[in-house]
Amino acid sequence: MKHNLKIILILVSIFFIAQIIGLGILTQYVDIKTTYETGETTLNMDVYQISGITPPPVEKESYSFIWIVLAVIIGTLMVLLIIKFRKKRLWKLWFFLSVILTLIMAFVPFVKKIIESFFPVFIEQALFITLIISAVFAYYKVFHKNILIHNFTELFIYGGLASIIAPILNMISASVLLILISGYDMYAVWYSKHMVAMAEFQTEDKVFAGLLIPYGNKNSKNKQNDKNTQAPKMPIPKKVSKINLKTAKTNIKAKKTVVTKVTKQRNAILGGGDIAFPLLFAGAVMKYTGSFFLPLIISITSAITLFLLFYYGKNDRYYPAMPFLSAGCFVGAGIVWLITLL
Repeated sequence: MKHNLKIILILVSIFFIAQIIGLGILTQYVDIKTTYETGETTLNMDVYQISGITPPPVEKESYSFIWIVLAVIIGTLMVLLIIKFRKKRLWKLWFFLSVILTLIMAFVPFVKKIIESFFPVFIEQALFITLIISAVFAYYKVFHKNILIHNFTELFIYGGLASIIAPILNMISASVLLILISGYDMYAVWYSKHMVAMAEFQTEDKVFAGLLIPYGNKNSKNKQNDKNTQAPKMPIPKKVSKINLKTAKTNIKAKKTVVTKVTKQRNAILGGGDIAFPLLFAGAVMKYTGSFFLPLIISITSAITLFLLFYYGKNDRYYPAMPFLSAGCFVGAGIVWLITLL
């Protein structure tokens, strides 16, 4: 197994919860019922206006994967340059601002509803309040390095990202995107190995886009000075001084077996892209079906393939997760398609 069973179950569970939350966030930005009925993506413009983000163009959904792939390539090149010149402060600043942006997109619909329900007089300050909340979480995630806050924010970040990208995807572009990203992931992990270098750089200071669960393996190891598990009995002369007797006892103790516990720290990691791209595909399916629950089938099937990858993977190897997750997404899409035929 890649990790022990408990850690695998925790990692897969958090992945699945992030998918559910992400789809919930996306429903705040896309009117899935109207989109399904008209066949055209309909956005909830009032939420975008409060977030301060310009709504994405939805006219050319079939070709949108091109811009997304180009953005991934450019982002990767920028990170590789940061790694080459060891600009950790620049990486932290970039990551900090990105986290704030995505958290704002994730939180603002719910902050808006809370203010409208209980404090309507402050509705114009909704964006500012959301900014403060997001900045606090981002600070503790990036600079304070609190692992609980790190993983908590990961539950929302990709929903915020999906609110920007998913509206410009349809089933065709989302499918092509999964295929291209899967091919890129295999190349980056198995051939060029720059994805491995990126993961190692980002996890050095635990400033990392993705789930991160540190855990330790405690093993007992026996260190012996000789082949016997017990120290040999040494004859002590009847007539011996107190000093010599003390020295003899010390030598006997030194030859006894010494047992020490060695604890090795390990990290269970799931990259941010491995959470984001299945969510984007599920978002496209949600627009296609007009249902919040049917896309959850894709979340389930992708979670199952992720579990199988970790369960059967070796703990000393790196694996590209996207080919396995994409297979799970396509299996889930097939199940959804069969259900819609009923």
